[in-house]
Amino acid sequence: MIELYQKENCPFCKKVRDTLNDLNLDFICRISKDGTPQREMMLKLGGKAMVPFLVDQERGIMMYESGDIIEYLQAQYGAEASYKKSCCGGNCKCQNMDTSSDTPKVCPVE
Repeated sequence: MIELYQKENCPFCKKVRDTLNDLNLDFICRISKDGTPQREMMLKLGGKAMVPFLVDQERGIMMYESGDIIEYLQAQYGAEASYKKSCCGGNCKCQNMDTSSDTPKVCPVE
């Protein structure tokens, strides 16, 4: 499960929410206002009073910084990541990774 600690009016949090939605990922939004249990949990997990903060429980990843979070999400859950997982079991050696169509690919290396 992916959790996003965030504030609704934060433009950096919005970028991360938009990316999560664009990738069709299910996630839990945790509103991280001062004095809330969510804020205390974020501080316990990450050590900083800063949003956005992403927790990817399945992969054991916790990170701050919207740009880093977006890059991580695209690498792990985007079209290129899906293609790598489907054609070579996550260890793709393909050099021509055309991800422009939804057609399943067959790895030419395998």
